[in-house]
Amino acid sequence: MEKMEKKLITLKEIRTMHREGIRELYVNDKTIITPGARDFAHENEFRVIYGDNKESSLDIRERIQSLLGKDYKITDKEKLDNVVDQVLKRVINQ
Repeated sequence: MEKMEKKLITLKEIRTMHREGIRELYVNDKTIITPGARDFAHENEFRVIYGDNKESSLDIRERIQSLLGKDYKITDKEKLDNVVDQVLKRVINQ
């Protein structure tokens, strides 16, 4: 039996993305969004887009974290999160 890993999106994560100018989050069927996160998204015109037609934003985030860890040896979680947030912000705003 294959184990399916679910991803949990919390209010804190949605608020962080929103504060950084991100207004869309692509998710797939392996993503669970907490009710508080869903409410915040709705109240603040933050779009949560479901489907497999576009890579999950979280998958992209994890890939960036992995590359930074492997290629640049960034292991401090706070620093890693900060760098990933800055990269995503710049990519989305281009």
